[in-house]
Amino acid sequence: MKRIFTALFGVLLIAGLLISCTSKPKSKIEIVGSWIELGGTEKIEFFADSTVVILDEGDTLKGSFQVVADTLVRLKVRGEGSLATPIVVEGSFWGGNLRFDTPGGGFTEYKMFK
Repeated sequence: MKRIFTALFGVLLIAGLLISCTSKPKSKIEIVGSWIELGGTEKIEFFADSTVVILDEGDTLKGSFQVVADTLVRLKVRGEGSLATPIVVEGSFWGGNLRFDTPGGGFTEYKMFK
């Protein structure tokens, strides 16, 4: 009985380790690339040097990004003219997509474009 318990515990321990290894947090490498807004027109381009460009109907915001936690990314961007004020926004990874909360309780979601 003790042998069965030890073997079962070992199997469960190995399974837990394998599961934790497969659910890695997003890293800079995994976020680098083009993301498109679901149901919208925005496109976000993340670059390996931690810069970011957001394009939407002729408006361009440029800045930097940082992956600050397992599922959290922070953007600091600014545009020109009326968009010149710096904007800092945090987004989270949700089901393989990137989601940013919007004022009023909604959210904007992006999918990696390949």
